[in-house]
Amino acid sequence: MVLTLLLTKNLIVNKVLFTIALSLIFSVSFSQWGDCTNNTDACTNPSFNVNSSGFGNIEEFTTASNVSNPQTNPNPSPGNMGCLMTGEVNSTWLLITVSSTGTLEFSMGTAGSLNCFDWIMWPYDPNLTCTEIQNNNWPPIACNWNGACGGITGMANAGNLPAGADPTDFENGLNVSAGDQFMICFSNYSSAATNVPLDFYGTANVTCGNAFGATICYGDTATIYATDGISYIWDTSIPGFIGTNTIGDTAYVNPTLTTSYTVTIDFGTIGTQVDTAIVEVLPALNSAVIKTNETCLDSADGSFDISTSAGLPPINYSISGPLTNVNNQTGNFDNLEAGSYVITISDSNGCTEEINDTINPGPFCCNFSAEISSDTVQCLNDCTGEIYLNLTNAIAPIETLWYRESILSDILVGTNIDTLYNLCPGNYYVLVTDSTECPSGDTSSVFSQEIYPSLNIINDTSITAGLDYFIWATGDGDIIWSPPTFLSCYECDTAFSIGTQTIEYVATIIDSIGCEMKDTVLIEVVINPLFVPSGFSPNNDGLNDQLKVIGGGVTFFSFLIFDKWGNVVFETNDISIGWDGTFKGIELPSDVFVYVVQASFTNQQVVKLTGDVTLFR
Repeated sequence: MVLTLLLTKNLIVNKVLFTIALSLIFSVSFSQWGDCTNNTDACTNPSFNVNSSGFGNIEEFTTASNVSNPQTNPNPSPGNMGCLMTGEVNSTWLLITVSSTGTLEFSMGTAGSLNCFDWIMWPYDPNLTCTEIQNNNWPPIACNWNGACGGITGMANAGNLPAGADPTDFENGLNVSAGDQFMICFSNYSSAATNVPLDFYGTANVTCGNAFGATICYGDTATIYATDGISYIWDTSIPGFIGTNTIGDTAYVNPTLTTSYTVTIDFGTIGTQVDTAIVEVLPALNSAVIKTNETCLDSADGSFDISTSAGLPPINYSISGPLTNVNNQTGNFDNLEAGSYVITISDSNGCTEEINDTINPGPFCCNFSAEISSDTVQCLNDCTGEIYLNLTNAIAPIETLWYRESILSDILVGTNIDTLYNLCPGNYYVLVTDSTECPSGDTSSVFSQEIYPSLNIINDTSITAGLDYFIWATGDGDIIWSPPTFLSCYECDTAFSIGTQTIEYVATIIDSIGCEMKDTVLIEVVINPLFVPSGFSPNNDGLNDQLKVIGGGVTFFSFLIFDKWGNVVFETNDISIGWDGTFKGIELPSDVFVYVVQASFTNQQVVKLTGDVTLFR
């Protein structure tokens, strides 16, 4: 698959727009040095090949890795843009080992090639760097992204910029000490297929020894090697070490976990260097096989169900056995004859696992079949369903076992009958065995049509405490109210009650076959405060002829009126009764009177009101 991009200087938008397309393309293959743990040493003036090969087995960082891949440049000078804002794209991982103190300066690429190359560099610790980059815990020391895309990038101090290079593609040189190590992720954003020269020209020297690891499948043996030395000493105490060739530059190892193997390389007059070859061990496929033997002799209905808990998808499964040599990516193989089979599982990394298994022949069986019908009912509570069994070529005596499927354990619902009655919605199956002891069976369902009775109900209502009210519901069936609290009846269409507290009632209607529908009504009971008018005029004009306490919802009530000498001229315990301005049948003249009201409500609240009221004549 080939992708051609035309990148214009400093067009950030181009990079962002192509991110999705690039990630889709790069996911189909892997870079040769595409992972932090599978890096290559950077030597003096080497080169490496790049193409649109993705990011290896692991995507160490993304645009969301705000610590390991920040969106702002860690160095304010020379003021270039941030790190790899499109994440890990067509990556090549390079390990730099400094052999003398000085300034680290380098270039990667060829000026004028118009390829868009970016990079990010972290301090290197063999025990932490790769893991902590992936965990978003490892800040970079330098990076460069989205410069002029002139085909060359790197680090250079003033005056050392390569010919034809643009300053926006370069960061300042870095002061380093002997023994320092740095990990670089080189990003081939433009997906160029080319050779990238790597040139070190600072005052610091870079060691040229190389140790190369490998990626192997679990259980395989890896060949690792070192170069450029005159002799090599491997640490043979590391688990999995087998041995070396005669020269010593090549070692053979078979670790069970990803392991680093160290080698001391002697460069003669230059000195020695300890380097590391990392062997990445891909996890074992850990495949499991569930087999089903033949039901009857020569029935050819055996099966394998193969699964694997590891491996890089897609996983390919193949079986080889009697008259069979097939493969697929599901792991399910049906209609198999009895016999021995070789099962091979392989993933996209090329890792394989081989399993030998056998489909056992079934017993001798007669050729009979069992079929059961299906049925429908009106609703989930309708248990009027029926299913029946039809047998062909069965030889008596016959044993029939009916089951209803259940989450916990299937339920036996009938034995030695050909028809089941009064069935609720669900899945049912039958197991049949005739005199030859060859089993047969079938599965069927009783389906609910989800048809429910209609239900109409009174709207939510607010009433004053102490007042009576009715609730009603109508529909095609019997009505049941719940809870029955305060209701005159609960198995009725209409119920009477007195408002004492706010309550929600549920009306359930059940039709003749048991289908039911529910709805609710909220009766909000309002406790009104008491109010006494400031005056009244008992002149029989029909307006304010009586003095009454306004309110309701009381369980106790007392209303007293006193004249200015303290005599009680009116009293009542009924909130509906008012004073007409008389005392012992005699009309009192206009004057100011004192009232005292005491009451308690259905919610246990107690109040006492006092005040003046004026009688007008």
